[in-house]
Amino acid sequence: MRFGLILTISVLAIHLVSDAQDNVIAKQKLSASSTVSTTFGRTSSIKTQFAGPINGGHVACDSNGNLYARRVPFEDMTRPAPVQEIRPDGTVGRSFSVSDASPSYISPVAGFFVGSKGEVFILAWSNTPGQSRSQAFVLAFGSDGGLRSTIQVDAPDDVEPYQVAVFRSGEILLSGQRGQDGHTPFIGVFNQNGKLIREVYEPEDEDLRKRAEAGETKLLFHSSNYGNLAAADGRAVVGSDGNIYVMRKTSPALIYRISPRGEVTGKMQVDAGDSRLEASSLQSAAGRIAVLFHGFVHGTGENLLRVVDLNGNLIASYDSLSDGLPAGALGCYAPPSVTFLTGGNNPGDMIQLNRFEAR
Repeated sequence: MRFGLILTISVLAIHLVSDAQDNVIAKQKLSASSTVSTTFGRTSSIKTQFAGPINGGHVACDSNGNLYARRVPFEDMTRPAPVQEIRPDGTVGRSFSVSDASPSYISPVAGFFVGSKGEVFILAWSNTPGQSRSQAFVLAFGSDGGLRSTIQVDAPDDVEPYQVAVFRSGEILLSGQRGQDGHTPFIGVFNQNGKLIREVYEPEDEDLRKRAEAGETKLLFHSSNYGNLAAADGRAVVGSDGNIYVMRKTSPALIYRISPRGEVTGKMQVDAGDSRLEASSLQSAAGRIAVLFHGFVHGTGENLLRVVDLNGNLIASYDSLSDGLPAGALGCYAPPSVTFLTGGNNPGDMIQLNRFEAR
């Protein structure tokens, strides 16, 4: 298995596909004229006790506004850093480490999920002596910070997962890639005991496999013919409807709506309309999906935040130029507030919390 820091991104405009539409993409594109405009203003800025650098594309939060991030251990990528809780006042709270289960576990940087009550689930791998592959586990931590259980996931032999998400009913979703060359996207839904319920493989995934196989550079890991970044660098969140929304980092970005039974009940396509901006974060709250796009325009970092409902209808749109969003990571979307994490670009630098509110 090849785990590493994968920091690529994609691009945005929105359509919806559902069963009722026979998987035909709706022709409703987002445009400036359809944008719901609101005023967005900074309400506070707090320096935290959390030292970076972090994986800017993956920060989670719970219903109490606590953020969860993981420092990127550039000095030794084989030793995963713990997931740490950052409280609203900037102090660092609980810490969740894979070494609590086994010091031999490795874990992809973005491989963790946070429940609404502060439960944390971490994806981990263990190299088993005498076996040709690594075994996947999901480590479940309670809201008190203690390791509650270690779930061995019965993933197919050639699967390399990078994201984990947990349904409210307890089923587990893993997303990533598979195959000797890693070109094939993978999504699997497992029961609470780690047994496979259903594998999700859509026509769009087959197209991504063919594109990676043909050597499309933006889909491949750096300086190699390995992997599929559209799948490996995706995101997965639980919606207020109880489904999990999985984002493939394509152009336009593709989001699957998946039920606890592993059924694809809908799809959204999202296109920023500017190739310089790529999708970096996906979050869900209050019946909404928030997608953050980031890029460099004329040498300056710029963020674009689009908020849609669970049917893909645009609710709001904010950007760096008119709304002053910082060029940082999306920390927490909890309408009407949005928190961004900035700074911490160098080892030892402290992360800054920047809160904004719609007016």
